[in-house]
Amino acid sequence: MADGREPVDCVDPMIDTAKPKVRWVFTVFTARPFGMVRLGPNTDPVGTWGSGYRYNTNRIVNFSHIHAWQLAGVPVMPAPGLPRGGDTGSRYRHETETARPGYYDVLLDDLGIRAELTATDRVGFHRYTFPPGGDRFLTFDLGSELGPCEMSDAFVRRVTDTEIEGTIENEVTARRNKRTQIHFVARLSKRIQAFEGLVNGQPVDAWDGVSGKGCRAVIRCDGSGSPTVLLKVAISY
Repeated sequence: MADGREPVDCVDPMIDTAKPKVRWVFTVFTARPFGMVRLGPNTDPVGTWGSGYRYNTNRIVNFSHIHAWQLAGVPVMPAPGLPRGGDTGSRYRHETETARPGYYDVLLDDLGIRAELTATDRVGFHRYTFPPGGDRFLTFDLGSELGPCEMSDAFVRRVTDTEIEGTIENEVTARRNKRTQIHFVARLSKRIQAFEGLVNGQPVDAWDGVSGKGCRAVIRCDGSGSPTVLLKVAISY
């Protein structure tokens, strides 16, 4: 371009996010062209219309890896303590938010955590910088309704001290007449000190993993050393 910019420099991922009926599939901040992973924040996490990232909603509920037509899944949210009452969200401000092609960055005001996201075709990459000296938790709310889909089933288990794996199953919708499974593996830069399971908000034994509609896994990471936790989540159909 005449002013030295590349075409990608003209892209604004926020376009259309303030419309009254923004659609789930439009949340595409970190997606590569034709990439499977479409990682981004959700302010309104349920529904085909009026869902995903809405510019005029001041609260982020989670970050999820799939914002596709009739498909959703693998939501993650950090916290500096054990989430209580099922609420994992946080207020944020556009003044401390950055969105450009392939990169998203936001300060979660209620949590004091900086969240940064990017992606390859099949992997979402997260960097969470926690307040120094505190606990570091990650919540995978896998079995809850997300976007246009209820989850008919979900499963997650700890594989090693730094890795978990699982599957979610998107329920049938009016436009997709088969249940659809999505598999994932997540690796952390910190050791997993505790792995807890909940189903519909009630604690369950997670020794062999946690499963079922409405299931959630909460991970407590090693609190020593750097306050930054890196997370890679790879998905496959």
